[in-house]
Amino acid sequence: MSIEEDVLDSPGCYVLALIIEDNLEVRTRSSFFKIPRGIYFYVGSAKGPGGVKNRVFRHLLRNGRRHWHIDYLLDSVRARVAGFYTIPSKRGVDCEVEAAKALSTALKPVLGFGSTDKIGDVSHLYMCSYRLEECLGLVYELLSEKVCEPSWFQNI
Repeated sequence: MSIEEDVLDSPGCYVLALIIEDNLEVRTRSSFFKIPRGIYFYVGSAKGPGGVKNRVFRHLLRNGRRHWHIDYLLDSVRARVAGFYTIPSKRGVDCEVEAAKALSTALKPVLGFGSTDKIGDVSHLYMCSYRLEECLGLVYELLSEKVCEPSWFQNI
């Protein structure tokens, strides 16, 4: 098994790189969000069977019922996943919380999006004001510096 396969099959967290091609209004079961077009990063966790691969592929394939805020956002054809970072779980560390904190230091949060189960987090969706390539570099640096070095997977 390669390092990439091991990372994907293991529990951990992930950061989806999203391109929102037009302004969106996202209504979930209990919330409403206005999301302007742009580049976004969504932080999620995958602790169940199949690890990060199962959770991310669920998002990429848009399979299953809508459960999380990100499912409602990805319902739109104007939202697409450019790729994703994976971060392995470390004992005693909530990588989802740490990744969200790292992104909050340089990116603009969409308040309350995806973080209702994490009391101290303001958001799990963050907007980046640069071009995609610059945003990817910035997020890589933030995660490497404040959490651990992530692995990048391009969505093709």
